[in-house]
Amino acid sequence: MTNLFERSKVWLAPGFEWLPAELDDLLAAFEIDTLHANRFVTLRGVRLYVKLRHIRPGASLTKPHRGGWWGGAPFRKREFDSLLYLQSAGIDAVRPVAAAARYCGGLLSQELLASVALEGTRDLRYLLPESTPERAGELCSLAGAAVGRMHEAGFRHRDLFPRNLLALGEGQGTRMVLLDCRKGGQSWRPFRVFAYDLACFDKWSGVLYRPAARRRFFAAYLATRGLTARSARPLLRQVAARRAALVARFVYGKRREHKQHRLSPRPAEMPAIRWEDLDQGRSVATHPDSGPLEFAPPAAGLNPQAS
Repeated sequence: MTNLFERSKVWLAPGFEWLPAELDDLLAAFEIDTLHANRFVTLRGVRLYVKLRHIRPGASLTKPHRGGWWGGAPFRKREFDSLLYLQSAGIDAVRPVAAAARYCGGLLSQELLASVALEGTRDLRYLLPESTPERAGELCSLAGAAVGRMHEAGFRHRDLFPRNLLALGEGQGTRMVLLDCRKGGQSWRPFRVFAYDLACFDKWSGVLYRPAARRRFFAAYLATRGLTARSARPLLRQVAARRAALVARFVYGKRREHKQHRLSPRPAEMPAIRWEDLDQGRSVATHPDSGPLEFAPPAAGLNPQAS
């Protein structure tokens, strides 16, 4: 018997209109019969990664901005739209396939996002500590250029930690691919929100990568955006303030008890990045480029696109 209090919505990306337009049929096509799922499936020769989340009763009431019942889109639909926007702007990002949401009594109860799986990619959270100083500098330079292009397209990520940047390819052919954009969107306050993105990545400087790689990240970012000293200096000051707030929230905030944060090391105290450091390439004496890092990554480190 049909539940009159339930309804569902499905959004399909261009080129994937052959997928079912009903959520139950879509789940059947993905061979999912549970409330939660993070799995790989292959349909018509395309390998997909599917994330399905069940919203516990009452969560849409306590956090209505996540449930979308007051007119906004659910998180996975917002991520779907953000990835489509990045693709249309020519920014390397995970290719979305479908998004879906189920409502019960007007409240969000399930949401789904399917994307094209990227084989052999690793996120920078694991890749940077394993790399040589030279390779880590190259990766940070590529990351800075990728973030600069994203900001030039008018998009802010708002969750731009190293775990949300995938390295695709090896050597000179390496590309940075963005994922987990559920909090992002087009910006109307460029410097404020862009500084937060940079601070998210810079939060783990001195832990995942050394000061030389840190300077290469910011130098590549500023060069990609064509910023001069006059516009870069206030931006870098905002980045330092945002980084300090993120570190304090990590150390003293309630989210420190989250399992993901318990597995992470404590962020390192780092001096504010300055235009003069980037221009002249001077080292930061308190954090030499040699010596072991504070983070020992797990052996596997393959990113399952399950952010």
